[in-house]
Amino acid sequence: MKISLLGLAATCLAVVSAQSNCFPYGTSFQQVNGVVQTPTVTREQWWCGWDRYYGWLGYVRDLKGSTCSDPVYSLARLREDFSIMARDGAVMVRIYGPICEQTSVWNNIIQAAAENNLGVLGIVWHGYNPQEESMWGARKDNLLKVLRENPLAKYVIHSVSFGSEPLFSWNISDTYVKEFIALKAALKALGYPITVSEMKYGYDQAPKATRDAVIAGIDFNSAHIMPYYGNCLNPADEWNSITSDIAAFKGLIPGKPMMITQNPWGAGQDGRDRGSNCNGDIWKGVSTTGANQYWNLWNTHCNYFKDQQIGWFAHTFSSDSEGNFGIYGYRSDAEHYPKRITFERLRCA
Repeated sequence: MKISLLGLAATCLAVVSAQSNCFPYGTSFQQVNGVVQTPTVTREQWWCGWDRYYGWLGYVRDLKGSTCSDPVYSLARLREDFSIMARDGAVMVRIYGPICEQTSVWNNIIQAAAENNLGVLGIVWHGYNPQEESMWGARKDNLLKVLRENPLAKYVIHSVSFGSEPLFSWNISDTYVKEFIALKAALKALGYPITVSEMKYGYDQAPKATRDAVIAGIDFNSAHIMPYYGNCLNPADEWNSITSDIAAFKGLIPGKPMMITQNPWGAGQDGRDRGSNCNGDIWKGVSTTGANQYWNLWNTHCNYFKDQQIGWFAHTFSSDSEGNFGIYGYRSDAEHYPKRITFERLRCA
């Protein structure tokens, strides 16, 4: 099954020709004899300012291999995945997971990203079952260890999210705010922004004190805009829902930069359905045609994202991570990632 999106041929990236001396736009890592060199400038001099991040930034990469020996965590696989992303024109990647708590995972992510000139949105993954949740502290500690000790980290890791939808799932409810404040302090000491990747509904239903503390503490808004679950419209009719959700988020969290970090649509019935809002018609618009129409909305409104100063990630990179949400198909030895959607690197007007 192959998706051919005419609109994706007009994908808009956050590229501004007037400034080309910052990462991930213009500036790139240098290599000597195949070895990535650590930049000599400061982190502040290296990274682009917030005005540069608008339009399509890259993909979400699911890294939820069940054991630390899963190939998804290997340097070889990450190099392969990230090289495809860079070839497609991505400048960043959002990490979703990892479950593995070992430092080698983040060191591999950093190495593969640097080789492909990708900035990384990092994450402390809490998990969605007791086994995953029991290890979140180790994942946090070892990510911080890598951020302190890997000399490339501050030039690759843009920021760190404290969980994905933690307010909605309420994984570590009793200690979340305390741990959020502690992580923010640790990251600030190292020069990294903190965020929380969350739905507006997650904020709305969270206890007020928690909601207020998170909104006050995050350095930017990582928004989940998901009409796939939020209503039962046909995908071609979702643009007003997307912009309405964005406006609501901006009203909730005013004055802070915004990235859209989760925004899926199903291309088949090999994964998640649309849920209860569809009154039994749970697969409405879930098809290759529907996915074409949905992603076309994102890619034909680049000037909107430029005007709003919002960058977004396509969720998710491949079907082997989240089934029907994959931009690419299932990986196999015969064809590593069947091409489903083509992103072409173009500039916003």
